Amino acid sequence: MAHGLLILPEDNELQALLSGDKDSTSGIWPVEGQRLAWLASIANSPIVEIGSHRGKSTCYLACGSRAGGGQPVFAVDLWELGADKRTAGYTTYDHYHDEKTWELFCWQTAQMGVTDLIHPVKMESTKAAKRRRNPIGLLFIDADHRYKYAKRDYDAWHKFVPVGGWLAMHDYSPKYGVKRLIDEVVLPSGLWDEARVDGRLWSARRVRR
Repeated sequence: MAHGLLILPEDNELQALLSGDKDSTSGIWPVEGQRLAWLASIANSPIVEIGSHRGKSTCYLACGSRAGGGQPVFAVDLWELGADKRTAGYTTYDHYHDEKTWELFCWQTAQMGVTDLIHPVKMESTKAAKRRRNPIGLLFIDADHRYKYAKRDYDAWHKFVPVGGWLAMHDYSPKYGVKRLIDEVVLPSGLWDEARVDGRLWSARRVRR
């Protein structure tokens, strides 16, 4: 096992899962999934994923959790509800709220045998955050990458991560507002340390409230 990465026995199956657009498997790269699996394996309280889409990253999280402490994975996404702007609260991309996306999420998580650990939460993320009461050992944000909405998710959820817990955000790239959020808000806050980037996945550990 490379430092901070967990290559699971089912890694080849996980890599073959569909993610991103159309029939792509590259929405989550192998090194990103291996980092998520490692983070999930060391989580000492539940895992929350914001933006699950087709479920590839969700499966990495659940398989990693099963290899560690067996923490549940709460997968928060609108799925087909995103077609209704009133429900979503903003305009979402068509391929993210197709009924087939939800069906594929269910099929892929079942194929990997991790449905016992995964708890889908079909709800707009900030509404789901208002219902949250318990701490989160690993928070993974991979929803709308525009700065405004990525910040909205971060602001709503990061307070549930205690000292020692972890935050991960996908698509740390100049193409997306996620990088601006991390560079201008998350890192300067002083709340996070041990930051690293694996592929396009940024992660860090919480060091103070």
